[in-house]
Amino acid sequence: MAPLEDHEANRWLWEFLAAIEARPGMFIGAEDVWTLDTFTSGYGEGLRVCGREVSYAVWPAFSAWLAATPEGKTWPLSPNHPWHLSVARLDPRPCNIVTFYRLFRQFLSETGLPPLPPGPPRPLAEVEGAMRFPRRH
Repeated sequence: MAPLEDHEANRWLWEFLAAIEARPGMFIGAEDVWTLDTFTSGYGEGLRVCGREVSYAVWPAFSAWLAATPEGKTWPLSPNHPWHLSVARLDPRPCNIVTFYRLFRQFLSETGLPPLPPGPPRPLAEVEGAMRFPRRH
């Protein structure tokens, strides 16, 4: 089965990843791939319990793609390793979620899979020219 043969079963993951990318610390409490994996697994299982069709088929394809990249061959990465382990080997820093998103977007582009949707809009406080109200003390 292709990773997105059933796009509806994968749509939740694309939307979830897009939301987290904008503010990982706010959504998942950290900026590392281990936490991202934990939250995507938990969120997906929660959806499944609620009766929604959920697929994780993209992760094995992403792992295989990572192992085939020049970076992956340098380490070397195994296509059978979980995706988060491979990303953590490529970037062992505690804030390696940025590396995940760079690699995942490249994977989507090179494999012809749909890109991640735009993330949530910026809060009004970050929009230039937005009206500001004084804080009450």
